[in-house]
Amino acid sequence: MRYLVFGDPHGNYLALNRLLGELNYAPGADRLIFVGDYIDHYRWNSERDAKKTVEKIIQLQKESPSTVFPIRGNHDDWFDEWIRSGGTPPLIWYSQGGKETIQSYYPAFQSQDYVDKEVLALVLDAIPQDHRGFFHDLPLYYYDEIMLVVHGGLPVLWMAKKFLEKLRDKESMGDLISMFRNNLLWDREWQKGTSRHRKILSENLGPNHLLIVGHTQGRDVYGEFVSGPFRNGNIINMDSFGLHCFVLDTETGEQYLTGVDDELK
Repeated sequence: MRYLVFGDPHGNYLALNRLLGELNYAPGADRLIFVGDYIDHYRWNSERDAKKTVEKIIQLQKESPSTVFPIRGNHDDWFDEWIRSGGTPPLIWYSQGGKETIQSYYPAFQSQDYVDKEVLALVLDAIPQDHRGFFHDLPLYYYDEIMLVVHGGLPVLWMAKKFLEKLRDKESMGDLISMFRNNLLWDREWQKGTSRHRKILSENLGPNHLLIVGHTQGRDVYGEFVSGPFRNGNIINMDSFGLHCFVLDTETGEQYLTGVDDELK
């Protein structure tokens, strides 16, 4: 079996289709996992489309419901909250790609419509029910004997041990998920993959168990910003300014990263 773990698409359905083709994705045979943030691209990424990206992932889920696992990102969480609450979109979401997501569902939307209740109601009406259900049902993590996948990261080091210890006991995870929800969606520390992070992961889940995260598109390397993805031992950060996939073949043991890079702007 192959694992195909995709970083944050942010509306990049063209790259998603391209990579699935290049990897010869086999529905039902390959395990397909997404780290979240399916929507919200910036205005210069004119070829991206949030709605088409979500439609593609919903299609993949319908084709292979037992082997396709999208999880929740912070941008998905913003959108889901607005779908449920309505009203004026939160500025923090709207200014970070939310406007482009709204326009993908309702192309007539313009900047002046931001506070227009009638137009915003039309936008909400234009979001299909299966898309609403998709965002509502997104889990905060994926976990099995091979890997743990979360969008952001884990709790701070001294609390992470408690979280990891409980992963195998799903009945006890409810309170921990509620307690550490923001960490799972927003944390940026674990993508650094320091020796302390790797040690805690190894001690609690095993030396070969992987932690795969998204959320952080790059890092500063000697004063220069470098786009992801990055791997530090058993911790892999999949986010980038393009779209990348981590491939793991459980039969051959082969592991590698592949993807599409975007020009940084």
